[in-house]
Amino acid sequence: MRADTQGYSSRIVCSDINTPKKGTMRQPEGQINLYYSHRNPIDLPSSFTFSIYELPPSVLNEDLIDKKNPINYVEVPSNETSIEKQAARLIVIRRRKMKKHQLKKLRKRMKYEWAKVRQRRELKKEKIFQAKLIAQIKDAEAFDAAAYVANILQKAQNVTPKQLLKEKQQTETMGPVTNTKKNKDESEILKQLRIKRKKLKQEKLLERLKKTKIDSENNESAPDKTNKTEEEITPASKKLHTLSIAVPGSILDNAQSQELRTYLAGQIARAACVFEIDEVIVYDDLGDTGSEEKVQVDEEVYGIKTARRCCAQLARILQYQECPQYLRKYFFPFHHDLNYVGLLNPLDAPHHLRQTDEFAFREGIVTNLPSKPGQSSVNVGLYKDITVDKALTPGIRVTVKMQPNNKGTKKIRGTVVAPTAPRTETGIYWGYNVRLALTLGNVFCQSPYPGGYDLTIGTSDKGRNVDELPAQSLSDCSHALVVFGGLSGLEAALENDEKLMVDDPSFLFDHYLNTCPNQGSRTIRTEEAILISMAALRSKLGTVSEQGNFTKIKHGNEK
Repeated sequence: MRADTQGYSSRIVCSDINTPKKGTMRQPEGQINLYYSHRNPIDLPSSFTFSIYELPPSVLNEDLIDKKNPINYVEVPSNETSIEKQAARLIVIRRRKMKKHQLKKLRKRMKYEWAKVRQRRELKKEKIFQAKLIAQIKDAEAFDAAAYVANILQKAQNVTPKQLLKEKQQTETMGPVTNTKKNKDESEILKQLRIKRKKLKQEKLLERLKKTKIDSENNESAPDKTNKTEEEITPASKKLHTLSIAVPGSILDNAQSQELRTYLAGQIARAACVFEIDEVIVYDDLGDTGSEEKVQVDEEVYGIKTARRCCAQLARILQYQECPQYLRKYFFPFHHDLNYVGLLNPLDAPHHLRQTDEFAFREGIVTNLPSKPGQSSVNVGLYKDITVDKALTPGIRVTVKMQPNNKGTKKIRGTVVAPTAPRTETGIYWGYNVRLALTLGNVFCQSPYPGGYDLTIGTSDKGRNVDELPAQSLSDCSHALVVFGGLSGLEAALENDEKLMVDDPSFLFDHYLNTCPNQGSRTIRTEEAILISMAALRSKLGTVSEQGNFTKIKHGNEK
């Protein structure tokens, strides 16, 4: 008999099967009683299929396996080895946990024992201290002052001079006398040192008094000489001449990325430093027509509460570039507008002094260090802070005039002066100020100088040729202003300002000039126009941009 176990049916082939007889009869084991007389194979339906893995080894014969599609018999590994490994792991983990638990217990016990030891030591100390106090109290109670004084007086009366001599001789031979001699010698040496110090102080005071008398006599006797020296040191005309430029903030919107915006602002800062400009005004030439949102601005610094984002960014970068390197970390915290400031070229202005440079003036910040009343300490970029003759609030930027160091003094002193003092006294350029203006009209109205600007110049390709102006023709002014337009020029800025009732921008300025006639490009960028215009106007302005070279900065490399 052959049985095929694949599929959903079992096929049985009967070879020698007898027909059933009437009645019931017992069939032998391993045979099937079929009521059919023929010997053809019969398909018996069955839903159960055998798997080779589940069949016992006795059934796995060659007849039951399909020879066309052979399946290799695989013995399933016993779980005894895996269980033993798991048990060993659990034992190891358990032992580790027990060790940790025991260590924790030991630590707790040791802490408890240490605490006990500490308590015992403290109790012992308290007991010893109490015993000493009790003994001192008893001695004090038993002490009789009257009897003590009476005994001393009796001894003094009863002692004769011979006895005193004997006692002295004995004390000289004994050891304690050497100590008394040493004490006497030390006291004498201290007395002599005190006397010398007093003499030195008196001599110093006398020298100071002599110096003050000599200085006062010189000032009274020769006042004209001092005036002459001042005239030799300071420029011929102590009148301050300033030069300002006004730039629209919308020029940053024309840049394609944040890096290009910062680089453009750095070019403007470089141009302002090269041509010794005292004030840079960033004005909004779009007015209320622009769709860009406004940003909050420090009102104490700029004088306004809100400004357009491009204007605020340009002003912030210009201020950052003007500030000396050793003060930037105090005045400019982390800001997204200053992410790419490291790409910019440094100004290397005269007030950007290094630690080894020597000059009469320096820029600094007031620090929180303690100082005497009426004084304050200032960080000026040197190896240590200096003391100033005024009590100032910390965190303020100040201009300090350095005092010459006296011999024998380690402290460096200085006096706080106005920011324009280096320019007026030495004639050296000392940086620029930054101002924000909401409109073109505010550029003229909100001038920081008394009386405003006495010379205003507008730049445009529709203006008058700058070459027609003679040299030194604009040198009579005290405060000059040069205004530059944006992408659409000054005409668009005038249209966006509702308060200015003028149609032609030439009526706003004393001179409306074309600083680059016969230009080869259709448009000139604002950063290029600044360089071209200031180079063309330099000979026309004359004394406004002329600076003296009466004092020079001594660099560390120079001898």
